[in-house]
Amino acid sequence: MSGLKDGECPKCGSKEIVDNAKLADKYEGNLATDRFDAVVRLITRPNALLFKGRIDFKLQLYICGGCGYLESYVENPDRLAVQSQKAKDSEYM
Repeated sequence: MSGLKDGECPKCGSKEIVDNAKLADKYEGNLATDRFDAVVRLITRPNALLFKGRIDFKLQLYICGGCGYLESYVENPDRLAVQSQKAKDSEYM
């Protein structure tokens, strides 16, 4: 299955793909210095009352310049899967 990551929009067929955009919520900070990396956050100790722990995984966005279709991919999906399983395993300890 091909997608924007492969250089062509699966919806409209355009090859005009934007891959350097960042996802940001409405924000009134210092735009020159603040980071706008969208992330997926994994809670590593979900049952803990305090210090639950977290690991953030960056999202890479791909947007079609023709129709606006957007796809997002997690960087290091294999690491996310391993850490997710560790968090699930720790729930039952």
